Amino acid sequence: MNSNKNKRDGILLVVLLIFNLGSLATTILGAREIMPKNLAWIVGFGVQMMLFLLLANFILKRSFYRKWFAILVCTIFSIYTSFFWYYQSL
Repeated sequence: MNSNKNKRDGILLVVLLIFNLGSLATTILGAREIMPKNLAWIVGFGVQMMLFLLLANFILKRSFYRKWFAILVCTIFSIYTSFFWYYQSL
């Protein structure tokens, strides 16, 4: 039973990573529209790394409200910067 759970968790972690890499690309490209290039890379990567670590439950395991507040803030920033890239590509 434990082996199946670990296998399922590994698959879900890989799927989360794939989605996070796609979000990383749009976050960085959008941030480059409103920030200097080097700062956009650092901030975009930092936000997506925080999202990955929070959603994969590697950090803030015991602080439920703080964890979801941090996820909300990082997600809003990611969506905000992604809109700049989507709008620029039209």
